[in-house]
Amino acid sequence: MATARLSKELDPRRAILPPAKRVFRLDDIPGVMEDCLSWPVAASLLRRWFSQPAWTMSADLKTGRGMPTQLDAAQVDEDTVRMDWLLRYERVQQACSALLAAWHTPVGLKRLREQIRAQGPQHAKGTWLFGDLSLSARQLDATCQVNARAFGGMSDPFDECYGAIGRGMLRLAVSGVVQAQGNLLKITVFEVGVYLRDSYDFSEDGCDWLSQTLGCWGHDGLEKRDAHRRRIEIDAQCAGEEAEDLKYEVHNEDFRRYRLKHALGGDFLVFSDVHRVRLSHPQTFVL
Repeated sequence: MATARLSKELDPRRAILPPAKRVFRLDDIPGVMEDCLSWPVAASLLRRWFSQPAWTMSADLKTGRGMPTQLDAAQVDEDTVRMDWLLRYERVQQACSALLAAWHTPVGLKRLREQIRAQGPQHAKGTWLFGDLSLSARQLDATCQVNARAFGGMSDPFDECYGAIGRGMLRLAVSGVVQAQGNLLKITVFEVGVYLRDSYDFSEDGCDWLSQTLGCWGHDGLEKRDAHRRRIEIDAQCAGEEAEDLKYEVHNEDFRRYRLKHALGGDFLVFSDVHRVRLSHPQTFVL
């Protein structure tokens, strides 16, 4: 992973006891992801969140209305998630196949026309190439992205894709040749690119009164449900023998509580690399 690997004890000033001798706390989760569950991608993303200064992502950025090219490097991860890893999961494969088969919806073609028009007045006449799929996903998102499809949900199995992404969004960008025909634009699309754009945050999408459950976590792993529904700790505490094996229910709210107390926990956008697909039959549209 390109993201720097941090110590499991993220703040030595609070790490009075080793994990096995104290109550399980929130910032132990990355270590469990890696050591117990073999989830290196999920662990890397969560360690990054814990390591960053407190920052809350705006609703515009989260929903795709903001401009990610203007974010600081600390607020964007472009190295951790790879499309070949994502496509191991059936729900992502299905979303990708559906997006490739039907990206040219009325909404997608409207977006395509807007993106072509936004390339500038120098392209008002003549023929030109549109969309350079050799660029990063973050750059494609701002220049030639035209459609998207969500995947994942609360009913998914607790696998690494759930732990790293949860409900995610695949986006599709196009590349082709544009011809101006009066007030109309004709484009022949030869290649498309699919990538992940995800917001790594712990907001509730407008439902702060109902904090999403993220499973029950403990020193020895994760369970979907557990009889011990105790609140997860955000500071080190000594553990009696009876507490060492317990699991603690974790909610989005707990990460916001951690951020408020420790001034750590920075949201960020996640972009994967680009999965490029050359069309066997080029598609032509008049917009």
